[in-house]
Amino acid sequence: MGAKYNVEYIAGGATQNSIKVAQVHYYEDETDATGTCVGCVVDSESLGITTKLRGCPRVISSFLYVILAKYYYIAGFFLTVSPESIQLVAEHAAANNKIFMMNLSAPFICEFFQDALEKVLPYMDFVFGNETEARTFSKVHGWETENVEEIALKISEWPKVSARKRITVITQGADPVVVAEDGKVKLFPVILLPRRSLLTPTEQAIIVLKRSLSKCLLSMTI
Repeated sequence: MGAKYNVEYIAGGATQNSIKVAQVHYYEDETDATGTCVGCVVDSESLGITTKLRGCPRVISSFLYVILAKYYYIAGFFLTVSPESIQLVAEHAAANNKIFMMNLSAPFICEFFQDALEKVLPYMDFVFGNETEARTFSKVHGWETENVEEIALKISEWPKVSARKRITVITQGADPVVVAEDGKVKLFPVILLPRRSLLTPTEQAIIVLKRSLSKCLLSMTI
């Protein structure tokens, strides 16, 4: 692709770019390279993505770093690698009144990693996703609705381990961002951009995540 098209290379992925202000120390696997993800945008609207995991499945756990943190954000993609690690972090957060957040990340996570997702969902204080992921979540759970507002509300009301209310945030491209909390749904309009400046769903989700996470760190409401 590099020989035929003007390829833009970006370090990191959606998760790293959502928390760029954080100090990150990555585990290095000497036997393999870092995973990569290729996105192909067609006509500024259609998006195709393919991923090569490389060294990702060989992650190791170091709980010391977990104990030192107060806020936890994990992409749903990590459910394909080490759901046990996610469960440890989730349980620690709940037991110590810390904030635990996850992203649905992709429709296939909701569909093919349903059991792992359901196991950790009761610990989630914040759930992020887009409309396609939300509708897939609804489908696999037999909710018989594609209404994103209804789905966001149902996810927010999923049984929870701690007493803290869950907040569900669902992006919808150019349509309003849906936020469900405490039995209520709020819609936040999206500022429309010129066609040449259109964002991919991933880029839009990153912006919403950055704002949400920064508000949490500053102890402000979203």
